[in-house]
Amino acid sequence: MTSSSKSKKSDDCLTCQPDYEQRLENLLMAMDRAMKGSGNKPTKKDTQMQNKKSPDECMAQALDTLKEKRKEYGDSYLKYGQVMMALFPNGITVYDAEDFNRLGLLNMIVHKLVRYANQWENKHQDSIHDLGVYAFMLEALDTHDSV
Repeated sequence: MTSSSKSKKSDDCLTCQPDYEQRLENLLMAMDRAMKGSGNKPTKKDTQMQNKKSPDECMAQALDTLKEKRKEYGDSYLKYGQVMMALFPNGITVYDAEDFNRLGLLNMIVHKLVRYANQWENKHQDSIHDLGVYAFMLEALDTHDSV
């Protein structure tokens, strides 16, 4: 073996490196923490795997949300059609994307207004704030050629 190949061989040898013992100790401590589950921050993938739900769990959670919202808003969604019929007793014709945008915002305004009215005693601030936002968005559509 030549001296250059001998030198190369010792550079490749992990146990021959000067900080080998410290690196080995650090590695063993890291493995120990991983095995015990302490000191490790879970990765995004780990968290996603832990948070995976079955379809049944998703449906149960959605049902819980429905029950919670129904307590807060009642069956306000059942009043929407009556309000729209009062606003447009002869129906409404939508011609283009701009009309759909305006109708979409009006839909949100009516939705929030019905929710607010359904919570009259509780003065549901979130719905009234949302109503204002949608009203100003509608004004922007109505007053500008392009938003």
